[in-house]
Amino acid sequence: MNGIKSRQPGSRYLNKRNLLLAVSALVLAALAFFIRGLYARLGVLDFLASQSTGYYQGYAAPEDAEWYTIENERFGIDSSGGNARATTDGINAALLWAKEQGYTHVRFPKGTYTIQCLWRNRYAAPTDGILVPSGLTLDLGDAVFAIEPNSFPEYCIFGIVDASDVTILGGTLAGDRETHQYAPSETSPTHEFGFGICVSASSNVLIQGVTIRDMTGDGIILEGSYIPMSEGGAISTGIRILGCSISNCRRQGISVVGASHCEIAHNRIWDIGGTSPQFGIDVESEMDYIVTNLNIHHNVIAGCRGGAISCHSGSDYQVYANACRGGVIAVRSSHVKIYDNLIEHGRLQVYTAAEGIELSGNHLGPGARLVQGDR
Repeated sequence: MNGIKSRQPGSRYLNKRNLLLAVSALVLAALAFFIRGLYARLGVLDFLASQSTGYYQGYAAPEDAEWYTIENERFGIDSSGGNARATTDGINAALLWAKEQGYTHVRFPKGTYTIQCLWRNRYAAPTDGILVPSGLTLDLGDAVFAIEPNSFPEYCIFGIVDASDVTILGGTLAGDRETHQYAPSETSPTHEFGFGICVSASSNVLIQGVTIRDMTGDGIILEGSYIPMSEGGAISTGIRILGCSISNCRRQGISVVGASHCEIAHNRIWDIGGTSPQFGIDVESEMDYIVTNLNIHHNVIAGCRGGAISCHSGSDYQVYANACRGGVIAVRSSHVKIYDNLIEHGRLQVYTAAEGIELSGNHLGPGARLVQGDR
């Protein structure tokens, strides 16, 4: 027909109808996904609201404690959220000065402090951010310490490095999860090492009542000296994390990778997810560090993509009386007692590589199950 192709009657209508059907299907699928996500989110919030950590006791300073309130103007510290480098240097100078003057208790005025961290080697102890000297108790009060938005795979707001007898109380630590530039990195493409508090090879540390949110990595990490113990390295000992609120961090709420005789209790941890492993609390040793003699109890954990608590490795510790919306697992740990925990919408799983795991008195609520083995 002179090279003219015929068109079936109604084909244009059919194409439009198919397009409308496809668009409608996508809209419905998106709506269903949104509703499922909203339902899950409401479940997390309901669980957090309905469970108590049983923690009511605050910090009591010694009666003879002499407090020093940091003089922001004197040390060039900006409490309005600007001048990150000068503020970071000023805080470190103020802490050293207070220690030299014989103070053991330091308060921060209310404000927003932007912290810069130029620590660029994840495999060495933090060298920047706020580095807390031994022997100091810091009352952060109503102050907010926010990391300066950056593109680096690693940072920490507070570093406790090779220190002893340190206490951090109250305050809010805010990461840059939402504003972070996830630039390509050969050493850490996942950008999973942005920490609120990094405790490295330190002893007798109390972290209490701190709110930590939006880190690109962990809210808190407990680890060693970044030197193998076989070469003279050390782990952290006598660390207590009590009554903290940790949320919306990408990798973990709390990581324990080199520590002994520590307590993690009465904390609320939720909405952890973004880069693996994504647990509320993950006990997982590195190098030849040991992890032992922990007491993990009375924490309320929900909405963590990997699960609530991972006893991945380590030995001779206890996990008890936690309220978890998400799984509790024992992977390669040994001689761990897991008891009196409430678990909902997750599994209590003991993998075949775990040894001597004792389970007793755990309550499996809605959507929870016991799994023995790797499936």
